[in-house]
Amino acid sequence: MSNVPPASDPFSVPPSPQVQPRSSSSATIWIILGVVGVMMLFCGGILVALLLPAIGAARQAAQRMQRSNNAKQVALAIHNYHSAYKQLPFTTNTNMAGEETIGWRIAVSPFTEGQRQWEMIDSTQPWDSPTNLAISTDPPMAFQAMKGNPGETGVFAIVSEESMFPPTADTKVRFRDVLDGLSNTVMMIELPNRTAVWSSTQDMTPDEAFAAISELDGAEAGHLIMADGSVRAVTNSLDRTTFDALVTREGSETIGPNF
Repeated sequence: MSNVPPASDPFSVPPSPQVQPRSSSSATIWIILGVVGVMMLFCGGILVALLLPAIGAARQAAQRMQRSNNAKQVALAIHNYHSAYKQLPFTTNTNMAGEETIGWRIAVSPFTEGQRQWEMIDSTQPWDSPTNLAISTDPPMAFQAMKGNPGETGVFAIVSEESMFPPTADTKVRFRDVLDGLSNTVMMIELPNRTAVWSSTQDMTPDEAFAAISELDGAEAGHLIMADGSVRAVTNSLDRTTFDALVTREGSETIGPNF
């Protein structure tokens, strides 16, 4: 008989360790955490979907307010120019060769914190000459379009024989020539859907301005810069009869009370 105790027998097979079952409470915790994570992702997506339109609307409102403030700066510059020179700036100026040199935006730039740009202009050369184009991408803030490349503006004078900015070069217009009343006469328009090089002589006829207003979508608004210096928001609901009455400086038209 062997004297080796069973526990020391080299040929004996040790018993298999017992596997403890995973705690059911741990599994429950992981399930709960997973559900919570999914719910957070789901709710987060809903919150983002709800917040994005609000953020977009707030951004659009801020841009519209900035555009309105810029338009008021332009209106103030026009009045300061008139006080200094006793007339409105010419729509265009011409040199001895009959070339268009500077427009009204350049003319009023010293009154819109644009003295540096004014001093760089050569008024004997066309506005798009290499010398004058040096400031084309560097406008005063009052003229820079919110939706546009550097140097693009959304501010246009409304040019016609009956408006405050006649198309003929070197034609003088004074505030006293506005017989319809300064508060009933529009000088310029600020638009979010049209741009031009700020230092150019590009402006708009009444037809072009009204077409741009009509093409504004429901969430957009432009601004009418009135002769009294006020700025009024305008949407695509403006009718053509009212617009034409606002454009003329001595047409004696009646402006509706709701405008």
